[in-house]
Amino acid sequence: MSSLIKSILSSGSSQGGSQASLTTIPEILFPEIVITGTGGTATNMLNGATERFAWAFEAPITGDLAAFNFRVAGITTGCTISASVQAVAADGFPSGTPLSTAGTVVVGDTDDNTWKRVAFGAAASLTKGVVYYIVLQVDSGTPSALQGLFYGTGAGGVPLYSLSFSATYNGSAWTYASTNTAMAACLEY
Repeated sequence: MSSLIKSILSSGSSQGGSQASLTTIPEILFPEIVITGTGGTATNMLNGATERFAWAFEAPITGDLAAFNFRVAGITTGCTISASVQAVAADGFPSGTPLSTAGTVVVGDTDDNTWKRVAFGAAASLTKGVVYYIVLQVDSGTPSALQGLFYGTGAGGVPLYSLSFSATYNGSAWTYASTNTAMAACLEY
């Protein structure tokens, strides 16, 4: 929140004798991208009980990450997903050690084109400018064609968010996604 807004809110000034009522809301940050055109690309994230999907991002601020929001593009068979924040290991993939207590969210068979929110059991303390992963994995059920919404490139083929990339785990090894894409997602501090 800007210092100007903070000073206005803390001043307690009133207009015409009536006092404004204030409500505190969490800060939600969206990746700094400009989306040109319409839509996006539906990309498989989870297609079996042992698969994992990891989205890398650069922390936009120093603070405690409380939740992760993402857009489901399509789903054939739903499941319960567990999400955690992980550091980047020496090999460039997720470290395997959660920095937060994992949270879960149910993605139902009919949750096509919906936003899902995963609140972490305990927030992950992040440092501005450091790259982290959000790791999604199956908590229960066996998903089929669980797709996230991704944006690849803007006008002229320029990546919309150059610090965003993803990796998938097939049950035995991690591999990087073949394209640099920005996940339709937001971070909630």
